[in-house]
Amino acid sequence: MVSGLLLLAAASGWAAWRHRQPELALGALWAAGILCFFLFQAPPLMQAYRQWVQGPRLAMADRALQAAGNGEPIQVVGRSWYSIKLHTQGRAEIIARGKAFGDANLTAAQRVCIRNGLMLGPTKSVQKTAAACAPGTLIPLEEDSNSRLSLARWQPGPRTGAAASGPPPVPSQ
Repeated sequence: MVSGLLLLAAASGWAAWRHRQPELALGALWAAGILCFFLFQAPPLMQAYRQWVQGPRLAMADRALQAAGNGEPIQVVGRSWYSIKLHTQGRAEIIARGKAFGDANLTAAQRVCIRNGLMLGPTKSVQKTAAACAPGTLIPLEEDSNSRLSLARWQPGPRTGAAASGPPPVPSQ
């Protein structure tokens, strides 16, 4: 991409100089500006993103892999962080709270609520998911206050009466 922009800038500059058409020089300036952004601004921005945003997520995913028992699911709630799914080699299941806990996707909400497993995500999303899945127990394993991420173990409680035979209650938003 950088090579293409460099070629575009050179071709536009040459055509503007050769044919004395200032509008072609504008194309050369645009290409040169975008090229400068990619060469000088994008790498430091991406490095900062990896360090401050992506790093804590992947570190928490590593801790989830260590804490997960054999076959115990890891459920990412609250956000669709596919980098965590890739980092855990597909072991983490992404259940975005907005989609999973709406009327459209009842089965995703049931998967979170009816089985033991780890919940990973923003602290508020983990707490709201546990409250929506009651009765049960949420055992906090780790919290990162800087990135506001939580890792917790969900253990569904026994349901009694008519609620035990049907699917778990799912709140509407």
